Amino acid sequence: MGKKLNFSIVVLLMAVAMYTNANNKITSFELVTTQNIQYGKSIFRVSMDATIVNPYDANEVSLDLMLTSPSNQQIVVPAFYCHDEENWKVHFSPREAGEYGYSFQLKKDGEVVDNSTSDLFEVTSSDATGFLNTNNNWTFKFDNGELFRGIGINVGWEGRSWDNPAESFTYEHYLNQLSDNGANFIRTWMCQWNLPLEWQKVSNTNRYQNSSTYFHHEAIERMDQFVDLCQEKDIYVMLCLEVHGSIQGGEWNDSPYNVANGGPCNTRQEFFTKVEAREQFKNRLRYLVARWGYSPHIAMWELFNEIDNVSAPLNIPDHVITNWHTEMSAYLKAVDPYGRMVTTSISHRDINGLNAIASIDINQKHIYHDNGDATDVISAINQYTNAHNKPYIIGECGWTWDWNKDFSNASNAENLIFDFKRALWYGAFSSTPVYPMNWWWEFFLWQL
Repeated sequence: MGKKLNFSIVVLLMAVAMYTNANNKITSFELVTTQNIQYGKSIFRVSMDATIVNPYDANEVSLDLMLTSPSNQQIVVPAFYCHDEENWKVHFSPREAGEYGYSFQLKKDGEVVDNSTSDLFEVTSSDATGFLNTNNNWTFKFDNGELFRGIGINVGWEGRSWDNPAESFTYEHYLNQLSDNGANFIRTWMCQWNLPLEWQKVSNTNRYQNSSTYFHHEAIERMDQFVDLCQEKDIYVMLCLEVHGSIQGGEWNDSPYNVANGGPCNTRQEFFTKVEAREQFKNRLRYLVARWGYSPHIAMWELFNEIDNVSAPLNIPDHVITNWHTEMSAYLKAVDPYGRMVTTSISHRDINGLNAIASIDINQKHIYHDNGDATDVISAINQYTNAHNKPYIIGECGWTWDWNKDFSNASNAENLIFDFKRALWYGAFSSTPVYPMNWWWEFFLWQL
């Protein structure tokens, strides 16, 4: 009797396994783009038969495009779930012209459950410059060998709920103005009120509404538009993925990492230390790479804005911050098939070990006249490039950091304009690949 029972259980388990495997299959795929061009966007569409709770969670389900390039390089490009089409897509930017071989690989719970059949496609050459790469302390270099120096300002976010008129505080307005005046580089934030990809609860914005979805659909749509606009205006962007206020400030009350909102963290420090929180952040990194990594106009990922303004107020040890950055930058290097540059930033307090992380390509800090003589721009660039043998960027600068100052005051306006011009001159003659970027984009829109 016992043997019969055991045999029945085995048969049942085998049937369940067969059903499970049959239910985790790639059912179809197609190359959507008919003309595939070097450094253009090749689009693939994939359907699958799988039982999925959260298609945005790569730990539950992940799909990868497996490529063999014309030079026989093996390339893995992550796919993403496309909510408006209810299928999976891949955005791929070919760096080589010629014939590619490709197939798809499906994983459930980290285990490979299916591989598609293989196919071929042809990529024609173009005169596009390609992706930006590190070169030396003065310049970046495109794939085609052309040198690049970034010149521009911060465009930290689009208009908030109180900015008026709203049409004057959009990416379209800023990037048109910058492009018309010779700029080629900006820095912008993803945060609770701007491109709030991971935020269900937004604030300070009329552009986005609260959402119940894992990734915010309005943020996805706006990010699509933003990346297209950067390409149209030929402006490269340092995309800042996390900001200090989301952990240290009041935004933590609405954070998707806060246990009060269904997140994994009981404390703010657990954002950096808890395995579940780190996996959640990696999941966002994978989605960013999958959906928008194809664009050469995303010049670099910035992991954190002013991380010292998190660690110092919350008394988080330096090694915790450094370990988190080491893990996340290494993950980005592993998942981003384009090897895009990675950076992070401090305000004015160094974090032990942060500047030495091998998978962070660019070090940076933010310097304001209020915190010392503005000539610190030059000494900081020289000091950090010499100490760490990496390019150094002043990601924010200006006469003041203080929002409470009266910018309509003529004297204050003169100081702001003077420091804006001075930083550009310092950048022109200093060993930095991006000129120091002024913070007060909204002020110049109001005043100039």
